[in-house]
Amino acid sequence: MARRGTLLVAMIGLAISVAACGRASQAEIEQALGITPTATASAAEIAGATEAAVRATMAAETAVAAAVASGGGRQVALGDVTRGSRQFLTQCSGCHRVGGAGPDLLSPGSAGAAVNTETLMPLLREGIGHPVPPGPYPAPLLSDGAIADLAAYIASEAGG
Repeated sequence: MARRGTLLVAMIGLAISVAACGRASQAEIEQALGITPTATASAAEIAGATEAAVRATMAAETAVAAAVASGGGRQVALGDVTRGSRQFLTQCSGCHRVGGAGPDLLSPGSAGAAVNTETLMPLLREGIGHPVPPGPYPAPLLSDGAIADLAAYIASEAGG
């Protein structure tokens, strides 16, 4: 153990002395210390990758919505009510609670009380029938499972 410490101190000393003389480049110093630089992505690369992922997600959601819509009057499977409750709190409650900017979806006699699974799923997936919200509409960023969970929660609260 003492040998490792001595070796480490010697390597650091060598790297510092080489750097102090001005003869070593950053790459040589990193090599002497055994450091492997990590490549980083620029903000533009990250933004481009994020945008591509969002476009791919939206395309997938549109394809699924078209497949569901072409199913005719088939029963739409709903997800988990508990997970849907959490989704509603994080994604929807800012606008869709009593006093929010959007219509109250959960109180008896509210706009949400008349919603059924056939109208709810397209609304959640693509915002069809949803007025333009004051902020970003989060549905295109939700997975199919999250949307099914959200639909199950709204349907259970609306008496469906």
